[in-house]
Amino acid sequence: MNTVTESVPTLEPVISPALRANAIRFLAMARSAPLEWLQIIRDNGGAIKETYGVPVEEIQEGIRHGVRKINIDTDIRLAMTGAIRRSLNKDKSEFDPRKPLKDAMQAAKSLCKERFEAFACAGQASRINPIHLDKFALRYRTGELAQAVR
Repeated sequence: MNTVTESVPTLEPVISPALRANAIRFLAMARSAPLEWLQIIRDNGGAIKETYGVPVEEIQEGIRHGVRKINIDTDIRLAMTGAIRRSLNKDKSEFDPRKPLKDAMQAAKSLCKERFEAFACAGQASRINPIHLDKFALRYRTGELAQAVR
């Protein structure tokens, strides 16, 4: 068992190499591109190419089987871009950047809340105790955090 923070252990289940390889392939794709935001971007003048992601339900299934890292950065950027484009397109006379940025922040906040709830990590912040960078560096130097492949 590794410890990322003082009180939140990360479990390393013993799994077969084939299952581990499948989990790694899944992890490489584990993101949930919000297609509704892609459409909003296009409806408001954007020309973003098709984006692909893993449906939230499949990511939830992966989480039940040990996947612990899900990337939502692309989702957040799509939501923010869509909100900015929609805001600017809605009121073409708007020149104050705070309005579209406020909309973008709200879109990001909503998307993060949805994902945190869907991935069962909402409400966990109180369990995280920060570790000083010097202490973390020492743990790397001593090999305590060395990757263990079984």
